Amino acid sequence: IASVHGQTTSPSATGVDAGKPTELLPLVDLLKHRRRGQWQNVGGELLAGPTGVSMMELPVDLPQTYEITVEFTRKTGNDFIYVLMPVDLP
Repeated sequence: IASVHGQTTSPSATGVDAGKPTELLPLVDLLKHRRRGQWQNVGGELLAGPTGVSMMELPVDLPQTYEITVEFTRKTGNDFIYVLMPVDLP
């Protein structure tokens, strides 16, 4: 993952200014936010391990309305890439 930008419409999001694009990768602590797999930070980019499922949690509380842009480059393999976005249901 080269970069992840979040934009919110609420000031309640931790580490994100309301209405402004924010680079979220600097908020990631690989030991604290890794959920599964092997991860490393190489030149400011997150690099997932070559085998198995890798999951990383972005440490930000988003409001109900937001925009996100994810950029990634596949170095090897041909499996799926998922971006999961949790939502609160009424």
